[in-house]
Amino acid sequence: MTELPSDLDEARHKLITAALIHVPFEGWGNAALQMAAEDLDANADEARLLFPSAAADMIDWHLIEGDRQTAAALADRETSNLRVRDRIALAVRIRIEYGLKVPEVMRRTTAWLAMPHNAITGLRAGLRTVDMLWAGVDDQSADFNYYTKRVLLLGVYSATVLYALGDRSEEYADTWAFLERRIEDVLKIQKAKGPLDALRDKFRQLNSTGTVSG
Repeated sequence: MTELPSDLDEARHKLITAALIHVPFEGWGNAALQMAAEDLDANADEARLLFPSAAADMIDWHLIEGDRQTAAALADRETSNLRVRDRIALAVRIRIEYGLKVPEVMRRTTAWLAMPHNAITGLRAGLRTVDMLWAGVDDQSADFNYYTKRVLLLGVYSATVLYALGDRSEEYADTWAFLERRIEDVLKIQKAKGPLDALRDKFRQLNSTGTVSG
């Protein structure tokens, strides 16, 4: 029987890669994990120890790997000549294209994360992904704007994933058009925040000094 690599990350990577063949039919969990171990001629008990929470740990690892691959792809792209909106649209597309390599795995993952008792896991994973996407396009925002951008992008990313899963257009052309529209919607929201931010700043000034300039 083949021993799993002593490097735990490498062992998990091998198991998840092998499991992706079975997830479309078995879903995420011990069944797919055991089949992956059998494919690798590895010890199933050792495999389960690497993913003690079964589906939750397997999905988390799979999503982290997708984020890593996307970050690496973005690092290899020259995007400094692109507008911010085009850079973030590209980043979202690369991340979703990674998932669409095996659409049924993406469907199974999305369905699992959509279950009410998995909501916290899904939110944590989604925020981790959008944080990676903004970092990948060299976003330098801080404070309130930092969180606003991530919450808005999470909505765009989640909606585009769901759209892609039902898209039958050639090379997902409709999905990428949908993504562009959602990015445009976010920009409109950001522009609409301008007057509100200015008003908020005036109220802060009034509270601190008793006067308002401008």
